[in-house]
Formats: sequence, structure tokens, C-alpha cells
Amino acid sequence: DGWDVEEDGLEDGGQAEEDNGWDVEDDLEVQGEDGEGEGDAPLKEEMNNLNLEDKKLDDSVSEEEEEEVKDDRSPSEIMDELLISAFLQTWKTTGKKIEFPILTSNFFRLHMVKNAPPGSNLDPKKSSFKKLSKFLAGMEKRGVIKVKELQKGVESIMSVDLGHEDIRSFRTIKYEKVEEEETQTEQKLPCDKDYEPPKISELRMVNANVLKFFSIFNISKGHGLTSSGVREYIVKYVKDNNLQETASNKSLVKLDPILADIVLGKGENNVLEMKWDEITQRVQNKMSDGYALQFPGQPPSFHKGKLDPIELTTATRSGNKKITLIYNLETYGIDPAEFAHKCQVGVAASTSVNPAVNRKAGSEVMVQGNQISFATRALLETYKIPRKYIKATEPAPKKKKK
Repeated sequence: DGWDVEEDGLEDGGQAEEDNGWDVEDDLEVQGEDGEGEGDAPLKEEMNNLNLEDKKLDDSVSEEEEEEVKDDRSPSEIMDELLISAFLQTWKTTGKKIEFPILTSNFFRLHMVKNAPPGSNLDPKKSSFKKLSKFLAGMEKRGVIKVKELQKGVESIMSVDLGHEDIRSFRTIKYEKVEEEETQTEQKLPCDKDYEPPKISELRMVNANVLKFFSIFNISKGHGLTSSGVREYIVKYVKDNNLQETASNKSLVKLDPILADIVLGKGENNVLEMKWDEITQRVQNKMSDGYALQFPGQPPSFHKGKLDPIELTTATRSGNKKITLIYNLETYGIDPAEFAHKCQVGVAASTSVNPAVNRKAGSEVMVQGNQISFATRALLETYKIPRKYIKATEPAPKKKKK
């Protein structure tokens, strides 16, 4: 490391002593005896500076050697370790105060990401698990947590075993807050951002009633299309088969056997042509309901049936006390516990989260008092949920007995 004093001295033609080669101090003394003693101090200072530079050189070489140490792990193995470390660190830190059930997506966003090393991009897609659900399923298999699908396509963590060996044996890693804040300022990951509502698309699903028509375009049963998408295929079909009236009325379309089979009802066998809008509407009416939800940074998920709105209603409990009940928050990616806390702080009332009663799945958020106004405003302004997907109802007041 650095330059070799002994070799340097020999290359310059100097005599190397048997014990330690060229002696810097002896050389300085000789120069002094030759009448250059006044330069001793500057020379010594220069040599000291040289020694410091040499030390810096040695340090830089060591740093270079450290950087040259290669990590033999594959990118997926590195991400696996980051996920596991962040998962276990969560249960030793912020996860101790989690209220169950908690949406798996919110658990990842609010806890795992924050317990990962500063500057690391925690991404399950880059791991061997490929999906967060598969990673958490592995943790459930080990007995660390319990996961349940409370609502179709929406999973929640129901409980954790804080006494599990994996958690007990894990040593908490302390990260410097300053570095973490700087990292977050430099690069804010999608999962670090505040809640963003999903993109909602209402669809018409291809079923047996219209399959003969859409199979012409290689569209299979169960495929979802928007209303404009349905219209586009109808326009293409009409033009490809020259079914548009051109002489008398361009707004009319001649019905061939395939279109007639879909759009004509009983007693309409004598109908030979129909307006564009009427054909489009009748084709859509023959299709099934469906919808797609696309959360930021995720591919869209397709579902059959109508999208259930977020329901807000009031009820009366013992002591004639009114309460507000809120359902279907999970469908829109809203953490019920987080929403309950927001209500608790906003209206200074007690709240609770429980499995929804008399429903197939999902949670029920209960807030003391009639808080429909506050909850509705929070959904519209804070969570940006479109009003058409918020259903607020209050039971009609009971008539007094005469």
C-alpha cells in the first residue's frame, strides 16, 4: 500500500542500510550539517504532510478494496432479505400498536416500508415471492401471522404471534432518522405516499347472450368492456359488413341474423333496422354487470357484479344512544382502523372496528353519535371517493305511539 520507502531509496541510487533502508531523520541531519539547517523545520513539515498524504492514500486504497467486495446474492435474494427484515422489524417497533384486522396493503405501506433500511426500495415484485400476498402467506405458514380474505380480493392480517421464535430472535436495527428523512425527501416511493383512491371503471361483461357477436373479435366469455368499448365493436362490425343505411337514413342500421338475435325481443321479428343508440343500449342490456379497480402502481383487478358503495348508516344501541356504522371501506383500499382513528380525532368520539355482522365479509367501523356528515366529508375531501360510491342512509324516525 502506498509507495515503498526502501525500494524508492534503492531506485534513486542511495545506499540502503541493513536494518531499515533509507532513514528520513538521518537525511535531514546530514542536510543540516551541510549548512542547510535553517530548512529543517520546513522539511520536517513537508515530510509530515507527506506522511499524512500517504495515510490518506492508504485509507482510500482500503475503501476501494471494500468497494471491490462483491455481493454474490442475486437481486431477488437481496429483496427477500429486505422483506423479511422489514417484516420482523415491524413487529418489534411500530407493529406493536396495530389494531386488527389491518389491510395487507396498508400494513406494507404504513409499516414494512417505514421499517426498511433508508433509501431501499421495498418491492415484492423484485423478490422470489413476486407478490406481497405470497410473502405474507409464507409468514402465515410459519405461524407468525394469520391472514384472512374479509372481502373478495381484499386480504387482511387478523393477528400476530409476538412470541414466535422468528420475532423474539430478531435483533432490532436502529436507523438514523436524519438519513431516513433525507432519503424520503430525495425519493418518495409510491407506497410512501398518502392514500390515493383507485381508478374505478364500470364494465359490461361478455356472457352467453352476446358471446356469438364478440367471439368474432376473439373476445371470450367473462371479458369486461367499457360502454365506449362496446360501441366501438358494434361500429366496426356494422362498417365491416356494410350494414349502415346510406340512401335514406344514416342513423339506421340494417339488422343481420347475428345482431337481430341479440337486440330483438318477442314480437319484433318483423323489425329489419334499428337506430345506432338503440342497438348499443340493447347489446349492453344483454351483458352482465362488472367493474375494475386499479390502485396506484398496481394492475387493474376485474370483478363481476356491481361495485358496492361505502355504506354509512345510524343505529340505536342500549340507552337510546345513537351510533354511526360504516361498511365496505376495504373495497376502496381504506384501512378501517385508520379511518376509525380519523373519526375519533375529528369528532372526539369513541370508535371501534369489528367484523361486519350479517355480511359475507368486511369490517364494520362504529362511531359514537350521528357522525354521517363528518364521515361523508372525510370520504369526499380526504379520500377523494366519488360521491356516487358513497351511500349515506338514516332509518326513518319511529312514529310515536298514541
